[in-house]
Amino acid sequence: MAKPKSNPPVLAAFAVQLKRTDDDGAVPELHLLPDGDFKPQAAEDARQMPKSGTYRLNAKLATGVIALAKACENALPIDYEHQTQRAAENGQPAPAAGWMDGAKLVYRPGEGLFAQGVEWTARAKQMLDDDEYRYQSATFLHDPDTGDVLALVGAALTNRPALDGLTSAQLAALSAQFARQFLPPNSEDDMNPLLKALLEGLGLPETATVEEGTAALATLKAKSAELVGLNAQIATLKAAAPDPTKYVPIDTVNTLNGELATLRAQIANGELDQVIDQAKAEGKIASDAVETAWRGIGRADMAQLKALVAATAANPALAGRRQTEGKKPDQVEGELSSAELAVCDAMGLSVDQFKASKKAMANG
Repeated sequence: MAKPKSNPPVLAAFAVQLKRTDDDGAVPELHLLPDGDFKPQAAEDARQMPKSGTYRLNAKLATGVIALAKACENALPIDYEHQTQRAAENGQPAPAAGWMDGAKLVYRPGEGLFAQGVEWTARAKQMLDDDEYRYQSATFLHDPDTGDVLALVGAALTNRPALDGLTSAQLAALSAQFARQFLPPNSEDDMNPLLKALLEGLGLPETATVEEGTAALATLKAKSAELVGLNAQIATLKAAAPDPTKYVPIDTVNTLNGELATLRAQIANGELDQVIDQAKAEGKIASDAVETAWRGIGRADMAQLKALVAATAANPALAGRRQTEGKKPDQVEGELSSAELAVCDAMGLSVDQFKASKKAMANG
């Protein structure tokens, strides 16, 4: 069963007062985020707070944040008043005040996340020297449920730490934008749209493995090659003139099929007539209705009709012959009929005398 997706990461800011450590008052490093569970010191923006009520940073989370920062091709920017996040809204430029190298981020247990070796611009250095800015505000992505810090987006020199002036929609859009930029593209919650479309086209779920995707692509390539081959064969056949010795016009084929069907019907009707005539001769058809029914059976299944005829008892009377084969019903072979016996009585002849007389008359 697929586990439910977590909510998308949310963008937030957290301000820490600048610490001047060098003798000349410079700011060589920034304390970006504190260790452990933390909240903004001021009510900066309640929309940004996670359900847990606090943000959270620990050694494990910091390791992931630093790894992602090191993987970035460009240094992380430090701007003024979070103008990088507001540029789309106000159309103003977002000049950099400095740059943070992902390789120089460090985590100190009990203290938090630091950016060492910050490269300040000349303008920013002058502003810091003149004490025009007293806070830096780290911008980061966090889990909206647990508050876990997921990635560092950048920082800003500011005297008003919150991401003020951003609507909920703008904050959500920025959160999605930076999630795509700073979190791994194969994250469960933000799959690369192109990869997602490719998996859908291959009929694979978003949870498909690399092996499953590779196998599906191999199958698709094989089918594509097969299709190319079939298209080539079709093109060759279209270009070649048909061989008249191997092909005949469709009209000729249709005519032959019609003649063959007629011949088959004639043969079938001839066999049907033969079976019906034989059944009549044997006295197996009692009426015209029976003949009509039997012909219908024969047209549908000749074998069934033949079986029916074979199973029907013959009736000599229906064949035009009497059942006594010309003998009177009460006559026994070699004996006189009742009428002949009556003649004997009337003439005073014995049976033997009548038979002898009958025989003499028959011989002529």
